[in-house]
Amino acid sequence: MFQYLKNPYLLKDSLKRNLMIASVVSLFVFLINYSLYDDSSISQFNCSKVEMSFVFGAITFMVVLLVFYFFPKFILSDKIKENWTVLNEIVLIFFLHLIIAIFNILLSLCFVKESFLLTFETVLYSVLFTFLFGFFPTLFIHWIDYTLQLKYALKKVLDYNSKLENKMKQTIHVYEDSVLRLPSNKNNDAIVLDVNDLILIKSEGNYIEIYTDENGKITKSLYRYSLQLIEEKLRGYQFVLRVHRSFVVNVYKVSKASGNARNYQLFFKGIEESIPVSRNKFDVFVNTFDDIMSINHK
Repeated sequence: MFQYLKNPYLLKDSLKRNLMIASVVSLFVFLINYSLYDDSSISQFNCSKVEMSFVFGAITFMVVLLVFYFFPKFILSDKIKENWTVLNEIVLIFFLHLIIAIFNILLSLCFVKESFLLTFETVLYSVLFTFLFGFFPTLFIHWIDYTLQLKYALKKVLDYNSKLENKMKQTIHVYEDSVLRLPSNKNNDAIVLDVNDLILIKSEGNYIEIYTDENGKITKSLYRYSLQLIEEKLRGYQFVLRVHRSFVVNVYKVSKASGNARNYQLFFKGIEESIPVSRNKFDVFVNTFDDIMSINHK
């Protein structure tokens, strides 16, 4: 069980997907509250059953977007998202329902009649109600989503590995006007790079290591330069792609790949180190590879 909780979980920060989830969940909350409120319970509030149910549904909608979209997208670092696990997702779901429960209690205070006393028991009931009808169903939905992710990822990786093996046997296009000259921050040395020879670029603190293949000879050069900056300079070359926070690779130079979409590794001829593909970069890598290969082999 504990090993299962340590399994990687892919955080999806798609706005469209999370809007859909928030809409479905908030509608479910609206219907649950509307069906459970009776005349005696709603009489404690200065609003109708529809209004109260709508308020709880709206709270749920906003909190789901806040926790599942804005928090991962704008607060969590790439490193944390890459190492996200099933346990992290469960904690996030718990945090979600805790926030919903707190907001429900605060907004209930705005609508409750003066004659009704909000006690510890009623607060506890509100919290338990939120978790009972939200936490465990949400866990079940995420378990289904996790299972489907694994099946989809496995099929996609198997298809892609077969495609990679076949396409790498084909002739690679050589680009003209492929030499870049960039000023380095160390001893005024210039970075002179023929992109056709580029294998990969690795970030090492304030430095980058550039690996090149010149007529079968692998060369590694160290420069004081930003990986993000050199990635921007190479943006015009579609086959050069950022696959990880620490690596930029030449897709043409990939000799083989292994793993699954949660632990995908690239290998290059003449280089012992395997290069990880971030979980949130896997689809981009596969789509880019397909695009450039289809263009060059029409």
